[in-house]
Amino acid sequence: MKIALLTDGITPYCIGGMQRHSANLCKHLLELGHEVTLVHCVYGKSKLPTNNDVKNAFENPTHLNVFGFRFPSLGQMPGHYLRESHQYSTDLFQKLKTEWSTFDLVIAKGFTAWHLLNLKRKKKIDIGPIAVNFHGLEMFQRPASFSERIKSWLLKDPVKWNLKHADYVVSYGGKITEILIQLNIEKSKIAEIPSGIDSDWIVTQRIQNEHPVFVFLGRYERRKAIEEINAVLKNHTHIQFHFIGDIPFRKRIQSKNITYHGPQKDKKSICKLLDACDAIVSPSYSEGMPNVLLEGMARGLVPIATNVGAVEVLINEQSGILIEKPQDIENAILLFNSMSQSERQLLADTGLQQVKKNFIWEKIRVGTEQLLQQMIEKS
Repeated sequence: MKIALLTDGITPYCIGGMQRHSANLCKHLLELGHEVTLVHCVYGKSKLPTNNDVKNAFENPTHLNVFGFRFPSLGQMPGHYLRESHQYSTDLFQKLKTEWSTFDLVIAKGFTAWHLLNLKRKKKIDIGPIAVNFHGLEMFQRPASFSERIKSWLLKDPVKWNLKHADYVVSYGGKITEILIQLNIEKSKIAEIPSGIDSDWIVTQRIQNEHPVFVFLGRYERRKAIEEINAVLKNHTHIQFHFIGDIPFRKRIQSKNITYHGPQKDKKSICKLLDACDAIVSPSYSEGMPNVLLEGMARGLVPIATNVGAVEVLINEQSGILIEKPQDIENAILLFNSMSQSERQLLADTGLQQVKKNFIWEKIRVGTEQLLQQMIEKS
């Protein structure tokens, strides 16, 4: 297959679950022998890597073509992100103008195919199927604040338009598929493809600490419920907690039992920090299929997470603790803290086995390849 992979950034040049997923997807498509044209971007003043630097970051770059962009910056007026996203979709279309008819399939993250979809709708371009992936569809999940509600309101109609005009829509499953069905996306257009993790994340054996240690891994966003975690830590000062990510100083608590490690890009550093903990906490208001939960479970940590997005695809009562809303995180942390070491170990071992069985990229990519091939054959 000859595939165009349109992304809103890839790791390590951009940090985030979507960006990591894009990099992993590209890597495994290449390892399966497919030809990939990767479109990516950087934001703000971040350095734009050369195309050769990006290619050399992959182990099998022979069939990889790279196009790098700087994401447009159009001021801070309300709706600027939508205008920038549409401009980015136009810019990348123009850059690859002579290429589109050569692709068997286009996989588009977020709004990256916006302009392309409009041209296809108007029959102004001859192109294969376009599969759109909005990951968590957070704008259709519970907002964390009034400002988040306004942002979601602005995004809903443009997202619906892109979903409606795509040939296929990629879902992680769980509540993400439910949202798509509620938006009247035809079931035949929905392709459920889970996220995954590379096998080298998997720990051979991991023993829970005698006294539980908790960790949050990720960047600061209001929807990640840092405030709710902080409320628990202020009420229960004996709890040992680690934060890995860019937590603002104004959100940090001064306590001997709380450690802030800042953002970590190196896999070895992340693994070392995770290996000292017992539970990974993700009480988000909205999510897709969080990579951080996969990473934690792969290192033998027990996940404690809100039942949003596709989290229920990853976690059940035998492998972790699911909560219904972020405010329930206090009870969940106290419950885990009260468990015996053997009870916690059973949860951790079960979660680790689930990741090994269902969420290793080397396994997921086979099903992914089959679904992509079916998209092409049906079009």
